[in-house]
Amino acid sequence: MANEEALQHTASLLLLSLSRVVASEGRHAGRTLDRGTVLVTWTPREMEMCQQLPYKHCCVLDTEHRTSGSMGFHGQGFNALGFAKVKYILNALALGHDVLFLDADTLVLQDPLPYLLGRGADMSTSLDRCVVFNDTLAYRRHRPTSKSSSSRRRLSSSSSGRSVRSSGSHHSARASSHHHHHGSSATSDKSQSAGHPDASASTTASDAALDASTSTIGTPSTGATSATATDPDYLSWRWPLPPSNIGMLYFKATAGVTRCVYSWMSDMRFEVDLNPKMWDQDMYGRVLSKCATLLGLRWQAMDPRLFQSACFKECGCAYEDADIGQPDRVGRDGGHFPYMARAEAMAAVQAASGADTAVPGEDSGVGDGDGGGRGAAGEFDGITVDGDDGRRLRTRAPAAGEVGEEGEREQAPQQEQRRQEQQDPESWEFEYMCDPAAFQGWVARHFPCSGLAPIKAQLMTNLLRGLQEHMPVRIRYRP
Repeated sequence: MANEEALQHTASLLLLSLSRVVASEGRHAGRTLDRGTVLVTWTPREMEMCQQLPYKHCCVLDTEHRTSGSMGFHGQGFNALGFAKVKYILNALALGHDVLFLDADTLVLQDPLPYLLGRGADMSTSLDRCVVFNDTLAYRRHRPTSKSSSSRRRLSSSSSGRSVRSSGSHHSARASSHHHHHGSSATSDKSQSAGHPDASASTTASDAALDASTSTIGTPSTGATSATATDPDYLSWRWPLPPSNIGMLYFKATAGVTRCVYSWMSDMRFEVDLNPKMWDQDMYGRVLSKCATLLGLRWQAMDPRLFQSACFKECGCAYEDADIGQPDRVGRDGGHFPYMARAEAMAAVQAASGADTAVPGEDSGVGDGDGGGRGAAGEFDGITVDGDDGRRLRTRAPAAGEVGEEGEREQAPQQEQRRQEQQDPESWEFEYMCDPAAFQGWVARHFPCSGLAPIKAQLMTNLLRGLQEHMPVRIRYRP
């Protein structure tokens, strides 16, 4: 779903990123992903704005809702949005479409379908924190501790007396791949997945890990060489579920998955009477952890190193494949790519722009490069320890004259004085920039924790430019 604010700032960037990504396999191989994208709007004005965007997407007007504009956290519009979001997913599944749901403040950088289909998941979710987890393992073994009586009630019965109002007429039944977006939610048609060699992966209750060769995404090769779901360490694993973020979700169009999504909506309906501030993201984790177990479905995490979030530290989530095979690391915080030193970022921008002096652009926070040069990849020759769990990661050493981590803490008062200025987009030049080598292998990046829509749009624009011109850019709002 996209309101006016999203349509003015972020939705067009999502569509731009989709228009640059080509389906690599299946019936619609060679087609750009914006062709299968559906944006759902709630007002005629939003519908008009959606239709004016210059991409191959489809616009749908849902007249059942009246809320528009910005929606405060746990406000009436925010809560209504949660129900509408699940409704669109459920309707798409009912029409037989696999669903890839994306918030409007998301960029898709590579074709995600080979990864999603290759993992054999019935349902997948992005993570809210950078934690070490094997993305070939299902969540089924987890025993939920939720006290939601409605969840137990809904999942213990074989039938439901409640009905969900359908808006199926708002979804096209074309035989091409579909994407439905909150901000935007996306669905890939079954006809597309039928052409993929891994699309018929069984939804068995077995936890056996799939071979890493099923994934066509080259980096990284998660967990397949270091651990499998049958290892004793994993069979005895008792960590809580990794924190999910429903800004990026995948659902396979099967009866069991449809049942789980229906239960998600039903439990939200019952819970809201007891808790007006009920959050669709919280209910998602509660319900699916039980539903997947009872129905023998594979509910899996997306690799946070490929499906990144702006809530992750500095320049994104990073840990080694070997960590996945270490029981004391699974479920713990991973590491991160560090910011570039200011001098290093300046030199890299100058090299990429091909000019003696780089002048940062007002909108992107980087120089006006012609895309002909290569950004510096940075030297990873130091050791950094994450404070949360003592994780050691290879990172770059401080450049000559650069203040180290301890020195930065000592200068905290001075940094605090500069913080407001640093968060002003016009003063972003060369501060808190990320090496393009850090995000070259990403499949997608979601931009929560990034301020209001105009700031999100600037950060999204920066990332697209950094990828296209191989140039250091700033992609995170708060240092």
